[in-house]
Amino acid sequence: MSNTCWTTVRIYDSRENVKKLNEALENATNKVEFDGESASWLGNLLLNCGYNREQIENMDRDEICLRGLICGFNIEPTNPEVLTLDIESAWCPAMKALKLFVESISKTAEIYFDAEEPMCDGYWSNDPDVIAKHPDWECSIDDFC
Repeated sequence: MSNTCWTTVRIYDSRENVKKLNEALENATNKVEFDGESASWLGNLLLNCGYNREQIENMDRDEICLRGLICGFNIEPTNPEVLTLDIESAWCPAMKALKLFVESISKTAEIYFDAEEPMCDGYWSNDPDVIAKHPDWECSIDDFC
C-alpha cells in the first residue's frame, strides 16, 4: 500500500504578490539547506520565512509535517493572479509549512488545494468547486499539519 499523497495547490492573489511568491519559491527550492534533504523539501520553505535550522529540527512533527517535496510550481499562463504548486507528501496533505510560507509574504493570498492518497482512499479539498462535486472531501488547511 502506498503512502504517497499528491496535492495540487492554487494560490490566488494580486499579480504582484503572485510574482513575489513565485520568486520566493524559486529561491527556497534552488538550494539545499539541510544535509541529506532535497532542495525541494518542504522544510526549506520555513528556512525562507524566518525559521532557523534549530527551530525546524525541534518542531513537533505532529504539529507540522515536513515529509514532502515541492514537485513543481508555476504562475498560471492564462491567469497571472494564480500560482499552482504540486506537492508530494506522506499519508496526507502537508499544508502548514506552505501556509506559513505564503503568509510570510502575503496576508491577502487565498490558498485552495485538492489532495488524494488513492491507495488509502483519502481525498481532501477546501476548494468550493471541488466540494460541490465531492461533498465528502470537504476539509480545512488547518486540518493538516
